[in-house]
Amino acid sequence: MYRLYVVSGPEIGRSFELQGDTTHIGKTPENEIQIKDRFISRNHLTVLKKGEKYFLKDLGSDNGTFVDGNLIRSGVDVELPEGVPVVIGMSVFCVGERCSDDILNTVKSLSIPSDEKRSGPERTKHRTRAIEKNMELLRNVSRFLTYSLDLGDVLDRILDSILTLLKRIDRGAIILLDSQKKGKISKVVFKAREGIKGGTYCQEVVDQVIARGSELMVMGKDQVLSDALRVAGIKSVMCVPLLNRSQLRGVIYVDSVVDSNGFRKDDLSFFKALSIPAAHAIHNALLYSNAGKGASRNEK
Repeated sequence: MYRLYVVSGPEIGRSFELQGDTTHIGKTPENEIQIKDRFISRNHLTVLKKGEKYFLKDLGSDNGTFVDGNLIRSGVDVELPEGVPVVIGMSVFCVGERCSDDILNTVKSLSIPSDEKRSGPERTKHRTRAIEKNMELLRNVSRFLTYSLDLGDVLDRILDSILTLLKRIDRGAIILLDSQKKGKISKVVFKAREGIKGGTYCQEVVDQVIARGSELMVMGKDQVLSDALRVAGIKSVMCVPLLNRSQLRGVIYVDSVVDSNGFRKDDLSFFKALSIPAAHAIHNALLYSNAGKGASRNEK
């Protein structure tokens, strides 16, 4: 029997067995699956089993349901393949056995101590402790991103969490785009580890991610952009788009200027997963900020 795995959001790490042909999901207790996310509707969606396949139906939710990055129509059954991410509110889930592997791979990609020489039971015990610690960190990140609606606070918290979770990252930046002027940057926030010079990023990498709308990871040893990276003293770089409701809101950029070993593929997978709740948090903070500005103008 299939299980539903919550891979991001306030309930990250939880799983639920899909029983019967219809399972209701929402933030209130009358649902078979309750996800306590304040951006999810009381009765958000249903999961329908038809033969060996599963389908989703959005129940007219306030913030919609996104399957594999695409907003689905309310009241329409949409097939849900195994392992495909579903975004509701600030939460991400998927169904099927492959999801359990996705969770494990995401957690393994975090800052596992680099004592690879350990072996046998000692290594297994140490790795288990590290996985548990990083799962708790992920839960904390997802929770605090739902607490604040101040844009500056949200951006600072995102960068702080990235530098905390991925030890190979030395510097980070969030670059937001102007929603009214295509391609124009509206805000840039930087963070760097103590003793690391910050305040800059590789413009070529950011431009490519904005143009393509997809992630990019470049190592200093790679041919792509190697000259630009070498001049800037960058050993490796990752950049992922901030996508919300299929619209590009900006990018998160991180690099390493100290570690010559570079990032791992699993780092990029985790980084992409983190960008989903981050994009939602930024979107909600922007809505709140714009609403406040509108109220101020009306008062005048």
